[in-house]
Amino acid sequence: MSRNANDFKLRITIEKAYNLAVADENGLSDPYAVLHIDNKKIHKTSVDKKTLDPVWNSYKDISLKIGNPMGLLEIFIWDKDKLRQAKFRDIVKLNKEAISDDFLGKIAIPVGQLFDLTNPSGRALEYDSPQNREVTLTLEKRNYQDNISGQIQIKFGIVRGPNSVNSDLAKFWEDYINQ
Repeated sequence: MSRNANDFKLRITIEKAYNLAVADENGLSDPYAVLHIDNKKIHKTSVDKKTLDPVWNSYKDISLKIGNPMGLLEIFIWDKDKLRQAKFRDIVKLNKEAISDDFLGKIAIPVGQLFDLTNPSGRALEYDSPQNREVTLTLEKRNYQDNISGQIQIKFGIVRGPNSVNSDLAKFWEDYINQ
């Protein structure tokens, strides 16, 4: 059976985060997450306002293409900043930092190592498989000055397309990560 580029997709669900750093004056944050593959933004969650424990349950399906492998999956968490009166003076002075959202943390995982997080064999799992489970990862800093705390919970797995019902998922994933 053909292992057509559209036969298999990688589904990544950004479920939630826990114990994020405080970024706003009210002692909370307005967090959202952004999914990047190989430094390209491909998905953004909604903003979950006034919380340090956001719940997004937001997913993206990404086609897996033999001949065009993905290298690095990154998820960045940001605090959405509103323009405040105190920042208006900085904007007039063209201070770009005054209008940027606050960094709350990130994770980075080589795509070929994703399934190592869910099972010791590293074998690819279907998204809805009973053996598949969520993974909780500690957020990382971009540099030593970042004030980061908390974890992110994600789930990922393979979703079969209509032409892949009888295809060998393990063989496809092995070919995909070894190309």
